Amino acid sequence: MIADAPLFHDLAEGPAGGQAWWLTAADGVRLRLVLWGGGAKGTVFLFAGRAEYAEKYGPAAADLAARGYGTLVIDWRGQGLSDRLIADPVKGFVGKFSDYQRDVDAMLAAAAQLDLPRPWVVLAHSMGGTIALRRLMGTHPFAAVAFSAPMWGVGLPRAIRPFGPVLARMTGSSPFALRYAPGWGPVTFVHRAGFHDNFLTTDPDMWALLLRQVAKAPGLAIAGASLHWVAEAVLECEALADLPAPDLPCHCALGTRERIVPKAPIRDRMAKPAARGACPLRRRRARGDDGRPRDAGAVLRRLRRAVRRQPGLTGRPGGEGKASPFPARSAPPWSKDRFREAQQRPAPGPAGEKRPPGAGGRWPGRFGAPAVLGPVSRVTSAMASVMAREALKA
Repeated sequence: MIADAPLFHDLAEGPAGGQAWWLTAADGVRLRLVLWGGGAKGTVFLFAGRAEYAEKYGPAAADLAARGYGTLVIDWRGQGLSDRLIADPVKGFVGKFSDYQRDVDAMLAAAAQLDLPRPWVVLAHSMGGTIALRRLMGTHPFAAVAFSAPMWGVGLPRAIRPFGPVLARMTGSSPFALRYAPGWGPVTFVHRAGFHDNFLTTDPDMWALLLRQVAKAPGLAIAGASLHWVAEAVLECEALADLPAPDLPCHCALGTRERIVPKAPIRDRMAKPAARGACPLRRRRARGDDGRPRDAGAVLRRLRRAVRRQPGLTGRPGGEGKASPFPARSAPPWSKDRFREAQQRPAPGPAGEKRPPGAGGRWPGRFGAPAVLGPVSRVTSAMASVMAREALKA
């Protein structure tokens, strides 16, 4: 059962006709769901990051709607307009990281009730990448997935990194669990630093939008994470790290100037073979011939091509071998020589810029179908900030 919920249309700058509803998770937590319809090509399930809210992705939804895709966004429990879980309304908290899967269950149930156009594709950013990866490990209705700077690890200090899981188990049940994690406090990201020192975006227009949203609707934002949230995130990332990659088409984007989520776990995950085997990772340029970041259309076309190559999709309702929503098409041959040549090709970037050491290494993994991971200096925001302007991280 869903009921109408508020949506700040003027702050979101999303496509016309946006709607919002209240959902109730299985454990009674009230959640806000937002839908921007976009046509019959399919629906993008946007899994936002920590401290984010649906209005933040209005520009992304507009870009997707222009290409015929609807966008469905949920405010995770404890943030946005969804129920806060502790007395301090701006402190990041979750009881168990698995509780986010209850939010996904409610989101999927509402999508089925609304009969949203298929295929359904996941677009996951930062913490949303952790939640999406866990869901994709089991039964799910998705045809493809795109990740933007996914949080597949937590940036702990080097000295305690080897002991992270042990410390997380101790911290999660300690009397200090509800304190802010070191370096955090009751100030939201956009108020912690000026534009030139921020970790979220290099796009001044997007930065100005974030400032307007927080100024006019402060109830949307939360601030730093609690020690308990950090502990739960460490344990979830540790549990996911040893599992094989899901078997479905995937695009993953990681900014070369990413400073919020650690890069090594992302590279390690993309190098893992899928459950049914492995193939060389196909690299693609993250920028077009004009030097601008590739847009939502380029990523969606690539995902559609990858899905078409699959004779069947797994992990979908109905079980093994459910037919693909697109006509099957065989993948083009890739010789070892051609792949090696592509891997040694310098990454695009400003004139005179050298590629960072190790950036040309071979990451021979995939998520079932040909995956894409490119070094990008700016991750576009329309795909959960990978598919339009600049990456928004939280």
